[in-house]
Amino acid sequence: MDLLILTGAVLEVLSHVHASVLVSPPLDVPQNASPPIKSYFPGFAFEEASFYDFAGSKNNPNNVSQNLVHAIAGETNTKPMIRVGGTSLDHASYHPDQKEPFIIPGDQKGGIPDNMMIGPSFFDSFANFPSAQYIVDIPFAKENLSNSLLFTKQAYASIGPANIFAFEIGNEVNNYPGPDRPLTWSEADCSTQWTNWSSNISRALGIAEDSEMYQAIVLSSETTATYFPGGTTADWKIPEIWDSGLNKEKARMKSVCMHYYQTKANEGSNLQYDLMNHTAVTRGSDFIYQAIKTLKNTGIPLILGEVGNTLGNGSSGIPLEGVLGSALWQVDFSLWSMFIGVSGLDIQSGSKFPFSLWLPATNETNGTVLPAFYGHMFAAEFIGSHRNVQVANIDLNSSRLSAYAAYEDGALSRIGIVNLHLWDRETGSEPLERPSENIILGIGGNIKTVIVKKLASVNGGSARAGNITWGGMQWRYENGAVAERVLNDTVVQDVQGGNVEVEVKSSEAVMIFLQK
Repeated sequence: MDLLILTGAVLEVLSHVHASVLVSPPLDVPQNASPPIKSYFPGFAFEEASFYDFAGSKNNPNNVSQNLVHAIAGETNTKPMIRVGGTSLDHASYHPDQKEPFIIPGDQKGGIPDNMMIGPSFFDSFANFPSAQYIVDIPFAKENLSNSLLFTKQAYASIGPANIFAFEIGNEVNNYPGPDRPLTWSEADCSTQWTNWSSNISRALGIAEDSEMYQAIVLSSETTATYFPGGTTADWKIPEIWDSGLNKEKARMKSVCMHYYQTKANEGSNLQYDLMNHTAVTRGSDFIYQAIKTLKNTGIPLILGEVGNTLGNGSSGIPLEGVLGSALWQVDFSLWSMFIGVSGLDIQSGSKFPFSLWLPATNETNGTVLPAFYGHMFAAEFIGSHRNVQVANIDLNSSRLSAYAAYEDGALSRIGIVNLHLWDRETGSEPLERPSENIILGIGGNIKTVIVKKLASVNGGSARAGNITWGGMQWRYENGAVAERVLNDTVVQDVQGGNVEVEVKSSEAVMIFLQK
């Protein structure tokens, strides 16, 4: 009986190994491809209470963070987009006579403290990323306009207008009714108050009210454990807010913002179903696409100002964050977001958030580069440094296999393929050999060779960062986060008759560069 079960398992593996999928993307950019991708697309978001740890002080900058930000921004040859804010900022206050950069009252141990007090020297840390374009969050939840004006004037003076992409008033305003506003506070009320505040802030800074100075709206994704982000239970949507009166103030908007977290973990969470699932990505992001359609005729870009894979993990013991599988979700979501027209995607990081790009070394945490960084590197390199890159989805009609094409000046340049089938070497619950998909790429007779780079680990989907590589490279905190080659797994393959066969293993993503 055991022998029959073993034989069946081996046969199943062999059938997976030899499965072939024909992928023939258009050689010229299709009509449904994205607009040209913004070079700042792969951005950064830091929770206010953690930014000092990530950036370092004026006299002691965090060189590891500098190296990691430079690595991402260098792939697209751009100034990095960095959003600083979040819930800890929205419930903070500014104290112009305070000597310390910030004070967290009481014995708060969480990553999002309440009632943080910010002093002028907090803004000195922004200079540690001298080329950055900052999105600066302004406290709004407590409705203390006079204090927020002091905060904003100090930020404007310290950071400098040349380094400020936009100001952002508040954080996740759809969560205000109840804790921070009357339960009856509506989209129209929000629009009215936002207009009043932005007018007052502009006057205080001495700039025209209709200057494109603001990243507007800032909605949460209202992710739950049982519903997709922005689902039918989410009561605030950008089209409704836009029509409630905010559309009248579009002249002062640099961008519009939403947040996105794919799932909220509970005891029933599952890495394969909740994250490594292309269908979950496409369905969960539908409300983003609806927002993009609303904004299309305005020319105002949509930026995902906070993005993370999982909220509230830890209850189930199932590792959804900080593993290769979550990085593969991030690749799939990032490339899908490019395709539907998202202009910027800022991965959220906090000194105690396991979905961060990396964790800084503090008294409470060891410095480490996390899997999300590898996913962000993949996305950045998929865009590249060319200034006219468009992305198209290649529909494979699968929840576990996705593919995308990047076009430079209208010509097919590279292909990204993500195998979301969860294979985990450590559990022993999968077949003896690692399944794979054999992808037959039809890429035309003008292409002579392809270069194949891999985002992978020998341990599969639950691998931690120490066992993950992108193009054979690793970034380790203890070595200053300078790229190190640890594997030679990038291969060059010949194209024959316009076709080339590429193997993509389970729990792996590849990027294929076309060479004439």
